[in-house]
Amino acid sequence: RGAAFIASALESTPESMPETDSYRLSSLGETLSALAARMNPDDAAPLAARGAAVIARALESIPETNPERLWSLGEALSALAARMNPDDAASLAARGAAVIARALESTPESMSETDSYRVSSLGEALSALAARMNPDDAAPLAARGAAVIARALESTPQTDSYRLLSLRETLLALAAPFPQESSTQLLLALSNMSLQRIPNPQEE
Repeated sequence: RGAAFIASALESTPESMPETDSYRLSSLGETLSALAARMNPDDAAPLAARGAAVIARALESIPETNPERLWSLGEALSALAARMNPDDAASLAARGAAVIARALESTPESMSETDSYRVSSLGEALSALAARMNPDDAAPLAARGAAVIARALESTPQTDSYRLLSLRETLLALAAPFPQESSTQLLLALSNMSLQRIPNPQEE
């Protein structure tokens, strides 16, 4: 009953929503996912799908310049997709992942410190959504995100180990949806540039 109530609350969100509604959707989506985790999977899947459809629509309406909202909705969409039928989840996750990949690609060529944190958080959301997609469909989107993360690594000072490590973890997560041979090629190519610049905290 609680999950059905939350799903209905999500569906009551207006098509054109203020910023506060997107954070409300994220919170409701995470709550619905938590409730669905305690239900019979067959009963949980359609309720999760109802919530995920609303959140995917919300993601598509948010400006690419608002990474916090994109990240929070992307994480909520991924959480709900985990409770859905895999085929239905893949379709909705792909919609969200496409939005976040475009947002990553809108990052300026010359990245500030704020920009690098922005791409790291968006990369995390993209990775979470890609994990719910068909690997062949996820790989091109993950590659687009990985290219931006690699650029962020190149522009981050070697002395900023926290940012470097955060970006590296995001990059490795984005490599996961690739077929094994493509993932290996990607990481080998990057090993000669960004990854080798990252200090090992145990050696500091």
